Amino acid sequence: MTRESPAERERDAARWAIRLGEGPDAQTLAELEEWLAGDRRRRGALLQMQSTSRLAETILSERSGFDEAAPAQVPERTSHPITRRRALGIAAALAGLAVSGIWVLERRTKSYATVRGEVRSIPLADGSMAVMNTQTRINVALAVKSRTVWLDTGEAWFKVAHDSSKPFIVEAGPVRVRAVGTAFSVRRLDQGSRIDVSEGRVEIWSELQPKERIALSAGQGAFVTDNGKIANVGAVDVERRLAWREQRIDLEGETLAQAVAEFNRYNERQLVIVDPGLADERFHGVFRAEDPESFAIAVHDSLRVPVNLSEPAEIRIGVPTP
Repeated sequence: MTRESPAERERDAARWAIRLGEGPDAQTLAELEEWLAGDRRRRGALLQMQSTSRLAETILSERSGFDEAAPAQVPERTSHPITRRRALGIAAALAGLAVSGIWVLERRTKSYATVRGEVRSIPLADGSMAVMNTQTRINVALAVKSRTVWLDTGEAWFKVAHDSSKPFIVEAGPVRVRAVGTAFSVRRLDQGSRIDVSEGRVEIWSELQPKERIALSAGQGAFVTDNGKIANVGAVDVERRLAWREQRIDLEGETLAQAVAEFNRYNERQLVIVDPGLADERFHGVFRAEDPESFAIAVHDSLRVPVNLSEPAEIRIGVPTP
């Protein structure tokens, strides 16, 4: 099943705000209950949408003086009467824009992305810093009482400006990381997200298991699966894991398959293991992320296996197994 994005949830909530404002019948209410049952976060989205709709409707009412049962008297230059239905539609549309960050009541949402091989530093308006790894996409919302970052894809390191009145929360799928003033990284992987803390403390949990929360201190890391399990909690070499900020790959016993996957994140020219028997060989060393050729030569020298550098699109390691 495809996971519902925050934007999709907010758009649907805006539509429900309009339908409820028109006097719902029994069938509509039954459909609403079915929609709400699909995700517990939908109820909060709908309540926020209705609240913002009422505020927008009040503003329209004050400016236009419309009657709930009849078209309002409007200036002659306006050709369309403001009926309640139209006002509700405008209000819900404004609410949807407010929640998504296009129209602002109390927050601004900005999106950032990196392409393959790019590492980018983003100063945030609250004084925090985000460093984005290759092929990463984030959305940042700085509100009156909260600071939220949605990590859609990739990996990012955050240096959080201290503000105890505004918790800083990173959302990566169902995974949540909460901090006030600290530094940590979050990487989205196929089955969950990895969190490493370089300064201070953070609290981590999953929306699927909100009561199961743990705190991580500097020098610790953990992996939170998409189904809510917290695993691999313990001490880690955070600086080595954050070598990507200087566009380096620091290998300390990773397999050739793992090393190749890391290099391929950064480069259009892909490393290919031709001989599957080499995949479990382990490597140590520090390499430039944008230089897969040097790594391939190191593999050749270490394992005494052939490496083909003649193809522009890929580097082939080993020979096919007979």
